[in-house]
Amino acid sequence: MTIKEKVEAALKDAMKSKNQERLSALRMIKAELLLKEKETGKTLEDAAANQAVQKMLKKYEKAKAEYESLGKPDEVRGYLRDIEVIKSFLSTQMMDESEIRSAMQSLVAELNATEQKDFGRVMKAFMSAHSNADGKIVSGVLKEMLKIS
Repeated sequence: MTIKEKVEAALKDAMKSKNQERLSALRMIKAELLLKEKETGKTLEDAAANQAVQKMLKKYEKAKAEYESLGKPDEVRGYLRDIEVIKSFLSTQMMDESEIRSAMQSLVAELNATEQKDFGRVMKAFMSAHSNADGKIVSGVLKEMLKIS
């Protein structure tokens, strides 16, 4: 079952159970997937759909952080609910910082990277091998390892 089919089935279930909060999040996911299909002009494969859902997850996490900093707990709770729904449709979970750090250590050793000039080469190699990693976290970890300020 593809991601799009899973979203469709979850939408039907949410409609039947009259779960408005889940239904709202599912409609946003479906809209994002339809938008990506329209942009490409063809049906989304699971890899592209997963990438679109990951991008959506990043947007929602950023918005949640914004509302936390503004001190708006009701909006934060709404985004947390939506984030949980979005995460349930990711075929591969996002890497956390410890996973990124361990994978980065082996890659830095493998590529024999020691200086700032190696940053781009290592970053490119890492991101091509790990599409489920947040580039901002990867960049921070790599800068720390190469001692770049």
